Amino acid sequence: MSQTTLERLEHLRRLNSNRQWVNHERYRLLYREDLYVVAYERIKSKPGNMTAGTDGETRDGVSLEPIREIIQDIRACFDELDHHILVTTRKKKIQDERCLNLIWKFLNAGYMDLHGEKKDSLIGSPQGGILSPILANVYLHELDEFVQELQTKLNKGRENT
Repeated sequence: MSQTTLERLEHLRRLNSNRQWVNHERYRLLYREDLYVVAYERIKSKPGNMTAGTDGETRDGVSLEPIREIIQDIRACFDELDHHILVTTRKKKIQDERCLNLIWKFLNAGYMDLHGEKKDSLIGSPQGGILSPILANVYLHELDEFVQELQTKLNKGRENT
């Protein structure tokens, strides 16, 4: 953890204390490894956080590799959303075809490239689109549930230590 990182965080803290200040570049901070290291250090240093869990693991010994993997999920999140999976998962909760059709239209609206040519969007959600953060959260929630279910199946029958 460098002094520059701590100074950057303190600078942001001061700026954020001004209710009139608006941060227009927060997303890029999600790509900063050093900020994840600082967050980890703060979590690790809390009393009780180094107590072993039911799996016998503690929070110490985290390397940069998992942090780099997290930064890559974030980097490609909007670019990699599968339209069919997203709409199929929404059909579980939304029975209104008109609403589902709007989601399809949003996802398939396409985009303008740097030369002003319209391009189709076959995968992903338009960055900057008003629905993109919501759809990304829905997609990631479904992924979390799938992984949790998979973990339960894989751990079934294993002896708890």
